[in-house]
Parts: sequence; C-alpha cells; structure tokens
Amino acid sequence: MTTTPRVSTFDVTGGLHVRLRHVTGEITVTRSSAAQCTVTLTPRSPEAQPLVDSATIAFDGSNSTAELDIKVGRDRPSVDGGVMTVFWGFKFNMDKPRLKHEVDVLLEVPEGTSVDVKTVSGDLHCTRASLGGAELTSVSGNLTCDALHGSARVKSTSGTITLGDVRGAVDIKTVSGSVSTGAVHGEVDIKTVSGSIAACVAVPAPVAAKTISGDIVISVVPGLTVAVDAKSISGRLRSTIELNRGAEPEVHSYAGGAVVWSASPKPPAAPAPEGGVVGINAQSVSGDILIQTAPSA
Repeated sequence: MTTTPRVSTFDVTGGLHVRLRHVTGEITVTRSSAAQCTVTLTPRSPEAQPLVDSATIAFDGSNSTAELDIKVGRDRPSVDGGVMTVFWGFKFNMDKPRLKHEVDVLLEVPEGTSVDVKTVSGDLHCTRASLGGAELTSVSGNLTCDALHGSARVKSTSGTITLGDVRGAVDIKTVSGSVSTGAVHGEVDIKTVSGSIAACVAVPAPVAAKTISGDIVISVVPGLTVAVDAKSISGRLRSTIELNRGAEPEVHSYAGGAVVWSASPKPPAAPAPEGGVVGINAQSVSGDILIQTAPSA
C-alpha cells in the first residue's frame, strides 16, 4: 500500500496568518519563493494516509491579512483548547505507535507571515522563514525558530526551545528543556523547571529568567544600562559587566546560597533615560547565573 502527499497552494497578496492544529509528526516552516503559500502533508505510513486525506485546509484571502486554517489528525485527541495534558499525550503514544499515524507538514510561506501552531508530538523547525510573529504550543518535541519580525509566545512540556533574533517580546514557559534566544528587542519572560536558559537582550526592557534546575546566562548588548537582581541557592553568581559603578557585585550569603543586588554599570556619558534600563531578574535553585556583555557578531 503506497502513500500520497497532499499539496495545496494559495496566492497571497497581503499579509498571512496561519493556524495549524496537529497531533504527531514533524513540522517545517520555510520561506516561499513567490507570493504564495504552499501546504504539503506527507504521511509516514499507509496508516497515516487517511489523516492526510481527511485534513482540513481552509484559506480565506478576502481581507488584507489572509487566514489559513489547517487541522491534521482530527480523529485523534483534540488540541483546539490548547496543548493536551501530558497524561493523554503519553497515553496516545502508548496506544497508537507514533510512526503509523505521523504526518509531516511543510509550510512554505511569504516573509512576514505569522503562525499559530499547536502540536502534541513532533519537532517544529522554522528555517529561513523570517516570520512576523509566532505562537507555538507543544507537549513533546524540539522547537526551533529563526528570525522573527514580531513577538514569540512558546509553551512546551518537554523539548529544547531555540529562537533566533526576535524583533519583539519573548514569553516562554516549559517544564523540561533548555531555552536559548538570539537578540531580543523587547521584554523577556522565560520560565522552566528543568533546563538551562540563555538569552540575549538588545534593548532596555524587563528580563525575567527563572529555573529550578539549570544555569542562566543573560547577555546584554554593549552600551545598555543594567540593573540586576539575581538569586541562586546552590550556584555561583557572576557578572562580566562592571556593576555598582565599577565595584564588584555585592553578594550576601544565606543558608548556603547567595543574593546579589546591583545597580548601574559604570556611569554612561549621559544619564540613562527614564525607563531606559535593562532590569534583570534571574533566579535558579540549582545552577550558576552569569550576566555578561553580548559577544560581538
């Protein structure tokens, strides 16, 4: 029994917003070579062919921003209301061998397209897409996204999250998995239970990085004024940025841990504008915390 991919192509004259609801399989988002959006659904086995054939692909290009809705595997547990619970995600994988029901999705979209993806199991790769913004939700799978012209909101239970440069805010919540970002031009809020955090800050904005088990590295673009509140119970606190007007960070030990409070680095040539400070709040129970100047590109 053979398998047959399903390919749908739509002309896009303005902006595009894509919503994808998907159960299991790999998702790839990449830039199209024309003002078109192409959706390719590929079953990994004959058992997955009915999921491809019955998938819903609805396109509405009547407004300035076209809407594309894709639903794959709707006879499996729903992901409409958000990501499935971990219990049902694991139950699905135990009851139904993943390979038999996996459908790979390839989205070729114009530059600036925004995406809203909810998937249960499978990796997501956004490569050379230059997306306008991304909202990504997954139970199990690695999430990788290149440059974003807008903001990023990511929720995951298990998997590594890697973002390139982001021209907006970043909001990431995950249970198990490391998180890293390129230069973020907006507010940063990253929380994970088990995993390291590495983020780069490019503009004056609040930065919150919290993990139970893992190291935290916050890189700051040179020339920005920094205020730091960092706490670690059983890890080292370090800063390569000279804090407290050139003095070493003030460290207070307590119960085997430490707290460091620091104000601005060496005084800038002119006073920092009101609100023009990178306010870093970094907390780890078991891990080192490093505040550093971002390496040159």
